[in-house]
Amino acid sequence: MFSAYFVGIIADRTRKFKTIALLNAFVIAFFVLALRLYLIKEYSGWYDSVIVCGLLGIIMSCCAIHTPIGNEMGVETTYPVQESISTGVLNTFGQAWLFTLYFVMYALQESNWIYKNNGKGGSWELAMDFWAFISILNFSLPSSF
Repeated sequence: MFSAYFVGIIADRTRKFKTIALLNAFVIAFFVLALRLYLIKEYSGWYDSVIVCGLLGIIMSCCAIHTPIGNEMGVETTYPVQESISTGVLNTFGQAWLFTLYFVMYALQESNWIYKNNGKGGSWELAMDFWAFISILNFSLPSSF
């Protein structure tokens, strides 16, 4: 969470919102893909848990960065509208997206489309592949801001 404060201050002072957001999206996509590839291997010791927790910590720190940058970009894009209205709408739709994403990933986990669902934990591979795909798509789509 501290990363959001520090990067938010840097983005506000330098006004390089798009550059920071693209770099952040790239880091998220890279570490989500690294986590997906790391989870393929067999468990080999206690340090596997440390590596997975470290990768998740990096991913979550980078995900927290999008909040201040997204709010600032949204407020500047909708200038004549009050800041509280545009920030409230952004946060509401962001929460609705996360709520929907939970059910999509759960449905993918319970499916038998590509990977065999072995009952314990379901097909987590397909849910992780979807997460990696969405992360790469977030980085690679062109933006107009």
